[in-house]
Amino acid sequence: MLALAGDKGVEAKIKDNAPFLHDVTEVNQKWIVYGRKSGPGGRVNYFLLLREPSEDSKVTEAHLKRVYRGGAILLLDLNDEGKKRLHEFTKKHAPVSAEGKKDKVYSFSAIAAGNQVAAIWAIFEANDSGRIKIAGLNQAAAGTALWLIDQAMPAAKKP
Repeated sequence: MLALAGDKGVEAKIKDNAPFLHDVTEVNQKWIVYGRKSGPGGRVNYFLLLREPSEDSKVTEAHLKRVYRGGAILLLDLNDEGKKRLHEFTKKHAPVSAEGKKDKVYSFSAIAAGNQVAAIWAIFEANDSGRIKIAGLNQAAAGTALWLIDQAMPAAKKP
């Protein structure tokens, strides 16, 4: 069972190297967070827990049809196999209610290009559209993410 940030159980979770729920009250969401003490004074570092797809549901550059950038938004369009894999992965990790409450626990995943993270995206629901939308990036982050993705795409697939 996960503890909520602010609960007495959080200290125990950090001590046991276990994840806990962070309550993001502004948007009625809960995020799975991991914390660990490091360095002198017991300073705590926190990490957002990311979901990694299994090999049979991983979407790669081979599944990209097109990548668009519109200001602070990136859109990644996938081929049929990528669409199927995205749906399976997001269905498995779609938000769930936390202990019978209306707030939901959200999962996140990363868009990686090579060994670099291009963007982190929230899984809001099972996605059967074949499109990944990453919003809220600042101009520099959007440009960097697009460049990383562009470098990973095979030349034959570039629009």
